[in-house]
Amino acid sequence: MTSSHGFASVVGVCAAVVLTAPAAAPQEVPPTGGGVFRECDACPEMVVMPGGQLALGRYEVTVGEYEAFASAAGGGAGGGCYVATSAGWQPDEPATWRSPGFSQSDRHPVVCVSWHDAQQYATWLSRTTGATYRLPGEGEWGQAARGSGGGCDVNGADADLMPYLNRRIGGSWAYPDGDGPSCASSDGSLFTASVGSYGSNRLGLADMVGNVWEWMDVHGVFRGGSWGTGAKDLHPDAHNAHPPGDRLSNVGFRVARTLIEP
Repeated sequence: MTSSHGFASVVGVCAAVVLTAPAAAPQEVPPTGGGVFRECDACPEMVVMPGGQLALGRYEVTVGEYEAFASAAGGGAGGGCYVATSAGWQPDEPATWRSPGFSQSDRHPVVCVSWHDAQQYATWLSRTTGATYRLPGEGEWGQAARGSGGGCDVNGADADLMPYLNRRIGGSWAYPDGDGPSCASSDGSLFTASVGSYGSNRLGLADMVGNVWEWMDVHGVFRGGSWGTGAKDLHPDAHNAHPPGDRLSNVGFRVARTLIEP
């Protein structure tokens, strides 16, 4: 969004917090690709990737899952977040992950969290479970995203894919001019949707394209597009960057879990 929004960083790196949580007994991790597990009641559901060395979050981290971290860590992310307005993307100091400018349930992906906030969540999750959680590497994420629906050409040849994505459809109150071709079908969500609302890809991962951009392990890089991304730009290679201290209402994250150390 550096290229498409062109605004400067206004939200700084959040202050350090004490990351403590009650101990949790890890569940057994499935040994084969496609296995699903969760290591504590508040932990994200994870899917084992082919080869058995890595697991990725089945969904983007939800508001409810982030709330567990925020409660244990003494507050989680602070305030200040870029939000979509009729004048484009603007900083909104009162906006937070609890109040991003639109309604969310505990099953919606958390937004208005910076790259630093996401890193703190992964650190807390590692301490809670005794396992190694982190943000995904770009290569890991890109390989897992292959096969996720995306794109919409001007002739509508890909229109059948679009009901399975949460993305921007033509113009809206936030984007009165639109941004090129869009599909005729509506995805039913102007902003975020509950995770998993549009099905999963071939590896069992939901929302790899659309819903919210996802922070990578590289400083300030996020991938995958969001509810605010035009259909022609929604595909697994969608890639953007922002200062790692910024928070945006269309950027969230999912976690990776190392199963076998290299």
